[in-house]
Amino acid sequence: MPRSSLVAARTRFQAALLAWYRDNARVLPWREAPSLYKTVVSEFMLQQTQVKTVLPYFSRWLEAFPDFAALAAAPESQVDRKSTRLNSSHTDISRMPSS
Repeated sequence: MPRSSLVAARTRFQAALLAWYRDNARVLPWREAPSLYKTVVSEFMLQQTQVKTVLPYFSRWLEAFPDFAALAAAPESQVDRKSTRLNSSHTDISRMPSS
């Protein structure tokens, strides 16, 4: 297949995928005013369970720790209390890698 055909196919695929996303994307709190922090927290929580389970925990976590600075400044005991069982395994956000 000629390169120009591959580029055209890629462009059509990208356009179709973006159109599908615009029509089907769920409204999720980490997509509203996105930030690195919200993405990290949501990805960490979502490794453990489903979106519908994470949503209330995510909101409560952000109320307590709205950004990396607030999380870093919080006493470990408070972070531990806010860490939650989302599924059968424990999601311990207090053990997020530090930079």
